[in-house]
Amino acid sequence: MDVTLLLSKSLRVIFVCRLPGDALVAVLLEELASLLRETVVCSEELLIYGDFNFHMDDMVDWDATRSRELLDLFNLKQHVCVPTHKQGHLLDFVITSNET
Repeated sequence: MDVTLLLSKSLRVIFVCRLPGDALVAVLLEELASLLRETVVCSEELLIYGDFNFHMDDMVDWDATRSRELLDLFNLKQHVCVPTHKQGHLLDFVITSNET
């Protein structure tokens, strides 16, 4: 879901959810990269939130590494830094521009 709210400042809100068993994480990350390439040229503030359903905190996992690289590449910040899964991993995310 991709919505732009027009307040005193424009805010683009993007909700992303990958259900367990859905498409490969690599596909999700490629689609996210494509979306981010489009959004970085927009003037709105950016908020991306949702659930990737993979362990974003796993430092040796390729998908987690790629997601961190995407955030760095587009100067974005992940604000969730505590486990959001009953087994102690980070699955959920709230991402904004690093300048926000």
